[in-house]
Amino acid sequence: MRKPAPKELLTLCSANGDVSITPEHQFVIMRSGKMKKVRADEIIPKKDYLLAYKSAHDIENDESVPIHIAIWLGYLIGDGTIRKEKVSICSGPGNMTTNIRDSFMKVFGECFESKRKNVYYFQFFKRQRIRELFEKYGVKKALAGEKEVPTALFKSNNPSIAAFIRGLFDTDGTVNIDRREVEFDTKSKKLAFQVASLLRNRFAISSQITLTHKMATNGKMTEKQPYWRLYITGNNARRYSDYIGFTHEEKANRLFDQLQSPTDENTNIDVYPIGKLLKQIREESGLTGLQIGKKLGCTKQMVYEYEWDYYAPSKETVRRYLNVYKEMKIDHPLLSWLEQMLQGNIEFRRVDEIKRIQYPHPYVYDFQVTENGGHFEHASGIILSNTSICANLGIALAQRGVSVCLVDADIAMANLSLMLGMQSSPITLHDVLLGEAGVQDALYDGPAGLKLIPSGLSLENYRRVDADRLASVIKSIQHKFDFVILDGPAGIEKSVLASIAATEECLLIATPDSPSIADVLKTKIVSQRLGSKPIGIVLNMVRFEKGEIGKDEVSRMLELPVYATVPFDDEMRHSFVKDKAMPVMLRNPQARSSIEIQKLAARLAGLPVQMDDHKQSSGIMAAMMGFFARLFGGGKGKSGKGVEEMRV
Repeated sequence: MRKPAPKELLTLCSANGDVSITPEHQFVIMRSGKMKKVRADEIIPKKDYLLAYKSAHDIENDESVPIHIAIWLGYLIGDGTIRKEKVSICSGPGNMTTNIRDSFMKVFGECFESKRKNVYYFQFFKRQRIRELFEKYGVKKALAGEKEVPTALFKSNNPSIAAFIRGLFDTDGTVNIDRREVEFDTKSKKLAFQVASLLRNRFAISSQITLTHKMATNGKMTEKQPYWRLYITGNNARRYSDYIGFTHEEKANRLFDQLQSPTDENTNIDVYPIGKLLKQIREESGLTGLQIGKKLGCTKQMVYEYEWDYYAPSKETVRRYLNVYKEMKIDHPLLSWLEQMLQGNIEFRRVDEIKRIQYPHPYVYDFQVTENGGHFEHASGIILSNTSICANLGIALAQRGVSVCLVDADIAMANLSLMLGMQSSPITLHDVLLGEAGVQDALYDGPAGLKLIPSGLSLENYRRVDADRLASVIKSIQHKFDFVILDGPAGIEKSVLASIAATEECLLIATPDSPSIADVLKTKIVSQRLGSKPIGIVLNMVRFEKGEIGKDEVSRMLELPVYATVPFDDEMRHSFVKDKAMPVMLRNPQARSSIEIQKLAARLAGLPVQMDDHKQSSGIMAAMMGFFARLFGGGKGKSGKGVEEMRV
């Protein structure tokens, strides 16, 4: 979604990549053992950890780069040069000379070969054929510091991606002699991060990138030059061997030997910043640090250092903790949550630094939830999200004595649960959709007397859930509440369609700009086809600035009434500054955004608008007023109907 750009963007830097975003963009982070939803400008460097999603997936594409061309491109990007439409790849003695020669013959049917000072050079000179190949596969002619992955590879299947990376690492990669580590050096920062992205998103291989300095091995420079080093360690090196590997004999043999070695794997990559949770489990189980330390085979000081967040325990250490509690037959609700986290594809990446950068362009683009895993994937695999209207609307309705049930129907991201601080609930909507729990088991008390069915954070469960069962879940509870409100994800993927189909009425949320209005129009059409009646629009983050689409124009374009105009309000942001998130309706009911949400709640419930919460009618009286208002057609809210809040 296109938005007006701020003067500055923030760049969040971590060991596996950087991501540049607007200051108000929201992230799900881990801080002091708690998952929180915060704005980018509220993230604390060296303390907060971003959630990274690691999942292997393939692409079916009949026009994938052929494998023999993909590996040749890897050789070219790794040890090749391009000068005036002439391509040249060099190699030292060994089996790589045969591999590179064969790749030229498969791609071009011929090559020119020479040898100087024990270095072999393989070249091809026919400009027209080279130009056609480069144009077809998106090869950029660039110096070493500007090299990048050919664009056609991003749309290719995994065998082609594996062939390219194998060729790249055969030429510019290595295997550490002393430890289980695959390394790749390049002068191009962009190339390093592109390769990291392909490793993560296609093969679920995590890597880290650092800036180093070294002498070039094939040049005449006498001073050390900056290089970006990508390294793959531990179990990720094993995955690299399984899915990609080397054709370079020496490197392949060295990696095989390292994988057979009993040397402990590097466990400092996959870390889990959950020290506070470990402390909570230990104390509530009545155990001392000394007792846990003896079971783990470490000192009590190390146990306390984990709990004080001096160090983030590795995945293996967390597994040992779980085994210890299992042996001691200790049952704690957080233990099952940690087990799910280990089995899922979530990783944590500490924010090392935040940089402010000037942004000269007039617009930025906000990436919404996609069907490829419920998140926007950058090289760092960072998870992004954005919602608030639903939680505050539910609270405003409940404060007026209306019975409300909020359902976190965003089964991939659980944003509503995070906002209300209920992300650690032992039984969630995931369990209900899997048929492993009843609806009543997943129903919790929320703020202001409302009820909440939270979604889960387990990505493994997310993959297994049957979203089509959501309609039956809503039907089973709608007679118990005046309002059942679903917080649905953006987009039109399967889980979104299931959310819409489960409701009778749909309230659409938009910002006052053309791309957002266009998306709302699509959602409106989909809703009507699925039998959910769009009843109105809520305009959110309205700045009342020149260039915004006005309320009347939005209503005319969408042929729906605008129920509320929620202003851009810093109070909404401040609701998430503190350690404990608190929706603005509770934090400051007199804020501009709160007042508009209260008006929206009153309109939906068919109640008089009352801004002074301390002078509202009693809950029973308010409910009676709502009943008679709806009975005589005074309001849009209809008892027992589900209203879905769509973020678009």
